[in-house]
Amino acid sequence: MEHNKSLDMDAEESLAELMLALTERNFAPPGDTTSGKPPLTAVSLLAAGHAILKAYQARLPDDVNDARDDGATLAQIARALEKADASTIHSAFGKRRDQDTIEASQEVRRAAARERAAKSRQRAREKYQIPELPGVSALKAAAIMGIDPRTLKSRAKKGNDPHIKAVTATTANGKEVTRFIVTAAGATQS
Repeated sequence: MEHNKSLDMDAEESLAELMLALTERNFAPPGDTTSGKPPLTAVSLLAAGHAILKAYQARLPDDVNDARDDGATLAQIARALEKADASTIHSAFGKRRDQDTIEASQEVRRAAARERAAKSRQRAREKYQIPELPGVSALKAAAIMGIDPRTLKSRAKKGNDPHIKAVTATTANGKEVTRFIVTAAGATQS
């Protein structure tokens, strides 16, 4: 929606007419002492304009929600209200009337999706039993022997420590990993 200058002019004329009507209805003309209304002064028009502004500001969130319910995007609403962007509208007016219901519904769907994924993973685990890998990881073997993991790998690679043996195993997903077998004597060596 592009900014419409003729709409601005019509709005200014209508606002002036509305403010004048409000002042005539709520304030007594000069010299009138019988109506019981407060006298019309220089600030009466200002008070009428302020009352209109307050009424519009109170109504604006409902108008924004109605526009959103009718399918308007936050960007379209921002352009209509001459705001910087959609985030300004979101910050100013927050959630839609039914946003909590929408979020609750989305959370239910997400929970159901998580449950389906967990069941699928469980079925896959049951269908494809993970083979037990021989030995232990380098960190665990190094901890058992009381040495640094890099030292363990070096000794296993060179084959000069009879208490460590490196073996290559294949995981369930086909990846080859190096595992280490530590003899009982190697475990008590530390």
